[in-house]
Amino acid sequence: MTQGRLELITGPMFSGKTSEVIRRVQRAQVADKNVRCFKPVIEQRFGEEVLGSHDGHKIKAEAINESIEIVREVTKDTDVVVVDEVNFLDGRAIGNLQSLANEGYRVIASGTEQTFRGTPFHPVDGLMAVADEVDKLQAVCQVCGDDASMNQRLNRDGEPAHVEEDTIKIGKQDIYEARCRHCHEVRTK
Repeated sequence: MTQGRLELITGPMFSGKTSEVIRRVQRAQVADKNVRCFKPVIEQRFGEEVLGSHDGHKIKAEAINESIEIVREVTKDTDVVVVDEVNFLDGRAIGNLQSLANEGYRVIASGTEQTFRGTPFHPVDGLMAVADEVDKLQAVCQVCGDDASMNQRLNRDGEPAHVEEDTIKIGKQDIYEARCRHCHEVRTK
């Protein structure tokens, strides 16, 4: 086994995080590496055992409830461990993914680092601190066209979500937009 490492791909929704994960998986497969892909069971937008991107690319992934399942499922013949939407996993993901990297696995994780409120999204915030490499991608602001680093959640009426709404709400373009800091809004009243 080679020297392990922890790579994190982050950014707002629609920035290409999963597309980048799929690109890295395909490169690893070309290099004849054994890749195991995981995603939280809550993430069903593209299918139950599918890691999918908004641009239509898909690969097979194992759905998990807790990050410890990744540690249990990885075998000695695994070279690369991939976890998409890590922001939906428990806080133990930080230690669990670090331990896999320490054991010599290449670990690639992706997820958004900010909630719709513009606050740190755990455990991605902790993974940013311990990762060997962090790639923070940008999207395009759907209001002004500038670089976007934030997730805008909208209600059915198209108004910004209220600050007290649940942090996790699965959706696509139906309730989320990428926004720059200037155009991002959260209702407080």
